[in-house]
Amino acid sequence: MDDRQLEAALRAGRPDEPTYRGDIAGLLRSQALSPSQPDQLGHAVEVVARQPRRRTRWTAFAGAAAAAVLLFVGLAAVARRDAPPSASSPTTNSGSSTSSVTPGSLPPELIDRWVGPPPSAVSTPDPSAPAFLVFTADQVSLELLSGGIVNDFTSDVTVAAPGELVLRLTSQVGRCVAGATGDYRWTVSPQATTLTLEAIDDECPDRADSLAGQWTHTACPTRGSDCLGTLEAGTYASVNFDPFDSDAYGQVTYTVPDGWTSTLDDKARLALLPPDGDEAGIHGVYLFADVAATTTDCPATAAGTGGMDAIADAMTSRTGLAVITAVSEVGGYEALTIDITATDLICDSGASVLASKPGAVTPWSATINDGQLMRIVLVDLDDDRTLALVITSERSPSEYAALLDEATAVIDSLVLSATP
Repeated sequence: MDDRQLEAALRAGRPDEPTYRGDIAGLLRSQALSPSQPDQLGHAVEVVARQPRRRTRWTAFAGAAAAAVLLFVGLAAVARRDAPPSASSPTTNSGSSTSSVTPGSLPPELIDRWVGPPPSAVSTPDPSAPAFLVFTADQVSLELLSGGIVNDFTSDVTVAAPGELVLRLTSQVGRCVAGATGDYRWTVSPQATTLTLEAIDDECPDRADSLAGQWTHTACPTRGSDCLGTLEAGTYASVNFDPFDSDAYGQVTYTVPDGWTSTLDDKARLALLPPDGDEAGIHGVYLFADVAATTTDCPATAAGTGGMDAIADAMTSRTGLAVITAVSEVGGYEALTIDITATDLICDSGASVLASKPGAVTPWSATINDGQLMRIVLVDLDDDRTLALVITSERSPSEYAALLDEATAVIDSLVLSATP
């Protein structure tokens, strides 16, 4: 076991083993290592994420009950940070000489969290979990999930010139000594949604291998729900969405035109809204992991029945729903497309057409109301897990038709992979 593996093992250790950790820490100190102490990661999934001084609204999708209390899971409302600069706003990059930054102060568009695939140069017990590049006012670190939150390669940052940074390692990491410096060049996309970091020269090769590359800005402030916010035209990867139950970063990639928004990205749900979408309403594409059919009760509950054929049969049997099904394909998987029109529903609260399986961490159910139009695309994945893609709107039929045209192109672009 080399120094880096030993250090990773210490960082992954349970926080309730102080004696054991103290012994290993002493051993590492004797080898001139200074590991960071991981923070304990909370595992509870918030049903409603709130940003300070901003109230969020969860609409249209009624959640299942825990202890007979009905929860409401919002598809489009989720707390977000301020949107990144618009395309017309000037940004700082290596090709610009107009930057107003001064040595020692980082450009504001860098100061935030950026997400990307886990770097191969870092050894952790969860090598497929997302990695985060975190810039503060004067430091940068690589944030990983390793039995908790681990900040790796923490470095002081100074501005050498417009578009260039100098990193100085704050403590020894593996073979990299404290104080090791590295020169980096950075650029951001026009709306500061993607960051490219290039290592010019670094005395710590592992840091260069881990930090250099392309990173995507995250606009949601809650760990475990790191949505990307407003998107420029391009291809993006899901962060926490886990339809394969593999806990891997990027299980779904999607291509969107300019102005689309990722407003929710957690283990069970991924929400993508078009440019005219509204977080406070329902108008977009909503992806759900591990879905099940619902009962015909008022209100309906999860039936626990999975598989796209069984779910489609349950929808067809519901009174008040006109259902048209067609075989299709999504991301190389056979799929079933279901177009639903709701008329004369027997339940005042609408008809529940999908739900999370019993025992889900965040129970939810997807409901259609009288006069509403909805398209559901079901995809059977591995291990009896069914992915649902829901295109729906609470607006007029003409606006729904326009959404359907835009959303179809997004769905056609999907790539699905358990371990990207």
